[in-house]
Amino acid sequence: EQPEWRRWKESLLGAYRAVESQEHWWHLPDGKTIRVVANPQPKGGVTWVFENLTEKMDLESRYQTAVRVQGETLDNLAEGVAVFGPDGRLRFSNPAFAALWGLDTDAAKPNVHVSTIRDLCDRRAADSPWRWFVAAVTGFDDERRDRHGQTELNNGTVLRYAMIPLPNGQVMMTFVDVTDSVNVERALKDKNEALEKSDQLKNEFVQHVSYELRSPLTNIIGFTELLSLPSTGPLNQKQREYVEHVSSSSSVLLTIVNDILDLATV
Repeated sequence: EQPEWRRWKESLLGAYRAVESQEHWWHLPDGKTIRVVANPQPKGGVTWVFENLTEKMDLESRYQTAVRVQGETLDNLAEGVAVFGPDGRLRFSNPAFAALWGLDTDAAKPNVHVSTIRDLCDRRAADSPWRWFVAAVTGFDDERRDRHGQTELNNGTVLRYAMIPLPNGQVMMTFVDVTDSVNVERALKDKNEALEKSDQLKNEFVQHVSYELRSPLTNIIGFTELLSLPSTGPLNQKQREYVEHVSSSSSVLLTIVNDILDLATV
């Protein structure tokens, strides 16, 4: 359907008065797309060529949609992604890649060589893995393997990376910020070390109490029992009361020490 059918008809019939070819696109109500070419003939008349481009237009539309969806997906990923070609030049990257490594927009644009990016990234990490990246991107190894690892930047950010070979000699690199999980892991390790140290102090305390308190109390109880024996010698009433008090008090104290040791062991 045309908004001005009469003008559209006159433009088509103008091909009989034209000298050069004319091209028109017809979008039919049934969804078809027809490319119409009018070729004026030298001896009069016009040759009309009709080409059905419905499938081609549909494929191009779906392809463009897939490219846009893929681009939007990569641009909004928190994970940094960069793809390098076999010539060592950057094919594409998403904003997260430049943000994680602190690169400018110009430094992460397509066709930048991997060695240039390496020089910039090496300044931001003490133990930079980019020398391995350059070797993998520009190398000629017959067997191309995945590489995974972790690196810490000078600002304290911890990145976990993966290098994955792609078809046609390309290499994809991904980077994930794992600073929070690494900090939690370090905190758990510190806490575990503190618990192990406290357990060691507890064991030392138990050994100290066992040696410093239980051994003398055992000796005191033994000697009081020895003094109470008739074979040791006669004791008057007052001395016998004192020995009984010493024995009972030592037994009570030994019970308390044993309870402390049991609690410490638990």
